[in-house]
Amino acid sequence: MTPGHFLPIAEKHGLMPAIDRWVIAKAIRTVAEREREGRKCTFFIKTTPHTMEDPP
Repeated sequence: MTPGHFLPIAEKHGLMPAIDRWVIAKAIRTVAEREREGRKCTFFIKTTPHTMEDPP
């Protein structure tokens, strides 16, 4: 299933802030793990405007 299939449904049901927070947390864990291994890591996360307005 591609993001194009499930993201519109997640947005419709107000789930994007939770999904975005999960993605951000996973990215931070991955970067930390790679840095411990001595590997560089750069990442980009596209979030929804609702996430930026939603307090944790």
